[in-house]
Amino acid sequence: MPNKKKAGSKNAGKKTAGKTDKLKENFNSFSRGRLSLEQDLKILYEYTHPISAARLIMAETNAKYGNGKDKSPRYILAWVGAEQDDAEIYRYFKDKKKAFNQYTTTAQKPPPTREDILHDWQQQRVYDWEETQFGHMLSNLGAEQMQRAADKIAEDFNIDRIKISQEKSHGNSHFTYNYYYPGDHSITLEDKHIETLFHEVAHAIDGKANHNKWADHGPSFVRTLITVMDKYLFFDPDKLEASAKEAGLHVAPRDALPGLPKLS
Repeated sequence: MPNKKKAGSKNAGKKTAGKTDKLKENFNSFSRGRLSLEQDLKILYEYTHPISAARLIMAETNAKYGNGKDKSPRYILAWVGAEQDDAEIYRYFKDKKKAFNQYTTTAQKPPPTREDILHDWQQQRVYDWEETQFGHMLSNLGAEQMQRAADKIAEDFNIDRIKISQEKSHGNSHFTYNYYYPGDHSITLEDKHIETLFHEVAHAIDGKANHNKWADHGPSFVRTLITVMDKYLFFDPDKLEASAKEAGLHVAPRDALPGLPKLS
């Protein structure tokens, strides 16, 4: 999936309301300057969301606030995108107990859909890993065969039927064009390889069954693709998971994705 007026203006109320909604989306977070996870923070607790791999952290910091005279420790709460090195949007507390109470409450909710969390951070790694594991299987499926395969997978994974079309890309591009469109739940394929179909169908399952609205090639996608390759091409899922992790990929635990049915 080749996976944002002036004072007294009549629009001022609308602008303020929009800003308030954005703050609520980030659990009433406020930016007080960028904080390095390694240099500025002592992380006390952290939780990794299994679908997006975003981390919720509670940390202590001695960063200066206001005029710089108040040097007492602060506790911050922040959602941090996968593999990010700093926190820029966060909420801060003077009281450790209040910070922890907010941390436990926030950990029960999904992360926000912010740009740093939506970033498709392991896309190329997924492509490279697929090349080493699957390569090209010399399949040469026509549109009707692709549709029948997609229909069977959609039925097994309890999602709506996915419309498949095969089209050639325009121009002189050296790249093949294969894409899942979440808007109308359809797939366009230029090549005829079965592993390409499985990749794009895994995107559909990841969005519809796993409810992934974050990184397109995130941990839940990798787990879904492993499940599909196990079910239909008899790959060893344990070996695939081990190879994915060796390639630096984050893989969601199987039991963290209840939307994936138990397949016989």
